[in-house]
Amino acid sequence: MPDITASVGVNGKNTEPDTLTVQTLLNQVPAALGGAEPVLDLDGWCGNKTIAAIRKFQQRQFNAQDGLVEPGKRTIQKLNALATAPGARPVPAPDMDPKTLAMQSAPQVTRWITAALKEVNEVIAGGGTLGGRPAYAQAAFAAHFKLTDRFSANYLLKLLATVKNNYEAAQRTVNNGATIYRSVSRKQMSIDLRGETAPAYVPNRQRICFTPEFHVYLDDYPARPGMDWSGQGWGPMCRAAMVLHETIHYVDPQAQFDIYEHDQVYRTMIAEVAIHDPSSYPSFAAHIEERSPLPMGPLYGAGRPRD
Repeated sequence: MPDITASVGVNGKNTEPDTLTVQTLLNQVPAALGGAEPVLDLDGWCGNKTIAAIRKFQQRQFNAQDGLVEPGKRTIQKLNALATAPGARPVPAPDMDPKTLAMQSAPQVTRWITAALKEVNEVIAGGGTLGGRPAYAQAAFAAHFKLTDRFSANYLLKLLATVKNNYEAAQRTVNNGATIYRSVSRKQMSIDLRGETAPAYVPNRQRICFTPEFHVYLDDYPARPGMDWSGQGWGPMCRAAMVLHETIHYVDPQAQFDIYEHDQVYRTMIAEVAIHDPSSYPSFAAHIEERSPLPMGPLYGAGRPRD
């Protein structure tokens, strides 16, 4: 039976492995016997919910509680006994690692980038005019990068050079996702984002972090696959858009802001801003790959979580 090496709970040392052990045991103990209800996220972070679950268990079993689980003492012993007794709740299959899930988006992201680069390169080869391009392509350039023939050919080529460079750098990054992507715990996410949450983020352009918030859309499953998935989750096209969005943050030093594709300001930003907006890149690429007749294209991303 698992023990812990240091205390977990109120004023405990709360190391991630020990906290994870306590959370797992609390989830395995039936709720009627003081187990966690609802089940805890398995994140190794001893926050208010974990402490409350410890207190509830102690009160149910000992009619007293201090919110602390200590090595070799009665709370951990009782947790182990009940977690392995008949009627204990089964341990679910572990959730998919966020980095692994992000890497599964690589083929879709590559298809988008390939389509986008083909269109951008054709405009560059044509001398920087958009008038001869298909209607969907002209709409995509105008919608996402705010590029039209109102610009001189030379200036349009200058702006397109940034777009081209970013797409090419993004493809190299996606190809090297195994070394650049990183899974982070909910605790690390909170530290990095100062208490905020996000499915993915890029701290100091050093790596691309994917968090427990980056997971599949839960309604697509008849039962919850694991215990660390909180929030609604995201569909495959939405996840791919997020991967490309964060990759632009990583490759473009000037992409240190977010104007999201469903924000009203997205429709009114100027070209000099749009070419550095991370949301412009998946939105343009999907618009081109699908040859969408819609003025703004499909706009995959957080605004369409199921897709």
